[in-house]
Amino acid sequence: MNLRTLFEAELVLTGPSRTSKTPLSMYLAQRGYKTGNVPLIPGLEPPRELLELDPRKVIGLVLDPDALLTIRQARVRTLRAPPYSSYVDREAVMQELERARRLFRERGWRMVDTSGKAVEETASRVLELVGQEPLRTA
Repeated sequence: MNLRTLFEAELVLTGPSRTSKTPLSMYLAQRGYKTGNVPLIPGLEPPRELLELDPRKVIGLVLDPDALLTIRQARVRTLRAPPYSSYVDREAVMQELERARRLFRERGWRMVDTSGKAVEETASRVLELVGQEPLRTA
């Protein structure tokens, strides 16, 4: 879903980069859920379209700081990007996660920690939180 059609989503995932928003939104979409995916970008305010949504539709995703840092470091290596950005700075990552948690609390959005969880497990939890039938795993 794009920002202009975000209001049509049944549920919207938001959170910092590399917290599993995209794989989770794709998994849910493949199962028939209209799913939005809105990244939180350091230094930028969240889009107005996200802030105007019914808070019951929005789920904030977070990850253990150490796990997030490891994932981001691997991403930087894969992209052969300079490793000295705030994207992989431990203190910046901690601040980014705290800012996200604060936003989730202020907006009344439920939060899911994706640390060490399979996409299917996280999807079931997200659906429970938005009042949809949870996915059954085989």
